[in-house]
Amino acid sequence: MSGRNIPDENKPFIKLRAAAAFVRYLFVQFIENKGMLNASALTYTTLFAVVPLMTVTYAMLAIVSPFQGLVRNCKAGFSITLYRQPAMWCRNI
Repeated sequence: MSGRNIPDENKPFIKLRAAAAFVRYLFVQFIENKGMLNASALTYTTLFAVVPLMTVTYAMLAIVSPFQGLVRNCKAGFSITLYRQPAMWCRNI
């Protein structure tokens, strides 16, 4: 039990001050530990891991005959996403 009594009307401000101090601490640690550089490196590394995995998975699905319909749907989805939509966006500029 602490020696001082805190009035009830000041308790929300104490919690708010503690939350603000915590957010400030997180921000300072993010800057000191080069958080933006680490985040960009993690993104870059993740892309190098995911893209080959997707390529191998797609190749394996293309080999197995029951998944031919799935491969066709993937091709259609990729072509719409990668080729047609950006072309439409460029036309609207």
